[in-house]
Amino acid sequence: MKCQVVLILIVVIFNVCIEAETIKEDKHTLLQFVNNINHSHSLNWSPSLSICTKWTGVTCNSDHSSVDALHLAATGLRGDIELSIIARLSNLRFLILSSNNISGTFPTTLQALKNLTELKLDFNEFSGPLPSDLSSWERLQVLDLSNNRFNGSIPSSIGKLTLLHSLNLAYNKFSGEIPDLHIPGLKLLNLAHNNLTGTVPQSLQRFPLSAFVGNKVLAPVHSSLRKHTKHHNHVVLGIALSVCFAILALLAILLVIIIHNREEQRRSSKDKPSKRRKDSDPNVEKLASGYRSEVSTGATTTPIGSLSGSPYIL
Repeated sequence: MKCQVVLILIVVIFNVCIEAETIKEDKHTLLQFVNNINHSHSLNWSPSLSICTKWTGVTCNSDHSSVDALHLAATGLRGDIELSIIARLSNLRFLILSSNNISGTFPTTLQALKNLTELKLDFNEFSGPLPSDLSSWERLQVLDLSNNRFNGSIPSSIGKLTLLHSLNLAYNKFSGEIPDLHIPGLKLLNLAHNNLTGTVPQSLQRFPLSAFVGNKVLAPVHSSLRKHTKHHNHVVLGIALSVCFAILALLAILLVIIIHNREEQRRSSKDKPSKRRKDSDPNVEKLASGYRSEVSTGATTTPIGSLSGSPYIL
């Protein structure tokens, strides 16, 4: 039992020593790097300060055993920098050198960083072709080389970066055809404003046309555009059918009104003779009454006249 405890303590102490040595080496590497570069902004990388808590742009892993990330964007780095020194940071996962004025060719020595997951060299003055083989970055998820002066063809080996989800090569001078990149997890692609030719490969046709603008590339109709067009056609068809139904309903209402009016006219035309008969009855009654009055008067006066003109007989 005591032997096991002692063995565990030895392992723990050994690991602590290794971790302490690793962070010590990383600190020495970064001091060497900063002393060999030109930069307009002051970096407080002092040997007397803690590299994990005090150094600008430096982030360590959770146990502070090694450098995990370098965020040196817009720090005034300029010129042809020897980035091979940074390649000694074996546990480095994030390298951000965006928005500086770094020149020179692509730093192939960075391929030694096997744990690298994010590399951003955008908005610098890098030039020349990319390495033909980039497959060593098996864990790379983000690659941004935009707004430089890289030229040559886009390496097809990028397709071997199966964990890649963001690729930005816009605003360079890449030429030739776009390689067929079978990367299912790729969510963001930007190849705009280069000198690319040919057609967009089948594997990349899911991306919007803006990803290929500024090239001599024959881009197919984007699937989302087709869906939008199809949806638009369905909307137009629905509106047209609604208008047709509304017109038919209006015509039906007008037809009912016309039929109703005609029925009313027929009824009124049938009622007019009876009304006329009703209206003529009082006149007939008056005439008949007058006639009866005249007849009655004549019947009473005539005998009187005849009596007065006739001899009286007792």
